[in-house]
Amino acid sequence: MDVITDSRLNERQLSDISLNNWLNELKYTYEDFDYRLHNGESSSEAQKRILSVYDSINHSHNSLIVTHGYIMILLLNHFNREIGFEEWISLKDPDLNSIDEHNNDKHINILVNE
Repeated sequence: MDVITDSRLNERQLSDISLNNWLNELKYTYEDFDYRLHNGESSSEAQKRILSVYDSINHSHNSLIVTHGYIMILLLNHFNREIGFEEWISLKDPDLNSIDEHNNDKHINILVNE
């Protein structure tokens, strides 16, 4: 199995300044995909970045993308527009989703011994 590190999988930068209301700002970025904070990345830009990774994968083989929550939700949103802020806020650590050959997404529950 090949492991490839790709900087396009880095977490999305919301802003380069500290925000007291960052959660509200993040929520708004899921409502307006072109909304961008100071030196940050819009949802649209981040989604294009993660889609470039997805599109570069040979889909005739099973592949695994390991990334951060914001960017993962934006990938899933491409296939299911109902996925957004509420799904991000309910993510578990770790969390797992799959995208099948028909571009359908599915959440997979992971049982972790606590």
